[in-house]
Amino acid sequence: MTAYLVRRIFSALVVIWAVTTLVFFMLRMVPGDPFAAMMADVDPAAAEELRAKWGLDRPAYVQYYLWMIRVAQGDMGNSIYGSNVSVTRIIVEAFPRTMSLAFISFSIALFLSVSAGIISAVKRYSFMDHTVTIAAFLGLSMPGFWLGILMIILFSVKLRWLPAIGSSHR
Repeated sequence: MTAYLVRRIFSALVVIWAVTTLVFFMLRMVPGDPFAAMMADVDPAAAEELRAKWGLDRPAYVQYYLWMIRVAQGDMGNSIYGSNVSVTRIIVEAFPRTMSLAFISFSIALFLSVSAGIISAVKRYSFMDHTVTIAAFLGLSMPGFWLGILMIILFSVKLRWLPAIGSSHR
């Protein structure tokens, strides 16, 4: 069992590394320069100084190497939005809400799926079985972002049970 867990953790780390590497280099291949767009109203000399400060004047492979070293040390840099807060701090502060949301959504999904399975097993080939099967098919086929919008409309706008944005506790 331990060997299996070690293999799974290792494969997860390899996938995370591959995805971050792919995203890092793909962002540098996109036409246009987001930095230039952000610094449109800034003096060109000041923009070049900021480019040098953030290491954006170096080749992409050097940027990637330096970024990986910082991430391995737990330094994910500072947010360029708002108050220049550490990204690690932002992640740590958001983690409890993220985990509560994941737990609640997992609990709801587990309850609905077990209930639907029991209904389908007990009422095999009945109208209820077909209804549950169609509902499950639609739930799996619908894109997550669209289902999320529909849930916001239902639970926030129509029923007023939940806040439309953010969380009700801070």
